[in-house]
Amino acid sequence: MTGAELKRLREGANLTQLQLAAVLGVHLATLSRWEQRQDKPISRTGVLLVEKWQNNRSSLPPENKS
Repeated sequence: MTGAELKRLREGANLTQLQLAAVLGVHLATLSRWEQRQDKPISRTGVLLVEKWQNNRSSLPPENKS
């Protein structure tokens, strides 16, 4: 996963960098560095955290939007 792919996922989830960093349990600066890498792969740890986040998101029931 590249930084650009991570940014696209985050924006698709309508999250700020700060919000996603909190969800992943990483510092804002770490998430920012990952996204700035653009075409380069992020760390394996980062990939594992993002995959866990995606799996958790897909297992949640849809939000009630009234």
